Amino acid sequence: MVRIIFWLVAMAAVWTLLLKRQHGPGGDDPARLAAKALVKRGGESLSWMALWEPNKFWFTPGMDAGIAYQQHGNVALTLAGPFGDPAQAPAATEGFLDYCAHHALVPCLYSCTEELWPMLQSAGFRRIAVAQETRLSIRDLEFTGKAWQNVRTAKNRALKAGVEARWGAIRSFRNTYAPNSAKCRKSGPPGKKYPKWALPWVPSTS
Repeated sequence: MVRIIFWLVAMAAVWTLLLKRQHGPGGDDPARLAAKALVKRGGESLSWMALWEPNKFWFTPGMDAGIAYQQHGNVALTLAGPFGDPAQAPAATEGFLDYCAHHALVPCLYSCTEELWPMLQSAGFRRIAVAQETRLSIRDLEFTGKAWQNVRTAKNRALKAGVEARWGAIRSFRNTYAPNSAKCRKSGPPGKKYPKWALPWVPSTS
């Protein structure tokens, strides 16, 4: 019995440590809240990932721009370039490099924009292409040609089934849509049960 209790306590302790490492200081962390506000002001295509764990943050003295990074050994690996005031991007990058120099860290800037390259090149940086980013204009996208035939087929079936795409924040749909299990059971094979996450979302009548 004592051995069982010991292992239960040990497992609970390990689980607690893993949760702390995964989720970090929580949503009320001042640095994370400051980064969240700055990301809304400006950034790059990957800046929204800046708030992910276990990123750390460096901010300019005026708190008008920042950089998200992870420390691996003595390497400070950034996630995209500066976020916040776009006009402060060069100064924020230089400030981050100074911060790394004063803390014996080797800066490695991942997925920075072309605008920062002249300054980084003059500082002795080298660059390597690891991926290519493609941006699609969704409103002007047309599924034409043989390559898009399967997509057109799926789209036409969805239209016939009454499926439509509606964009917005989740909270804006909470009072408009609700899971309707009765319709799901009626439209599905007889006797088949569906998990809650597989139920279709239909307009609520309540």
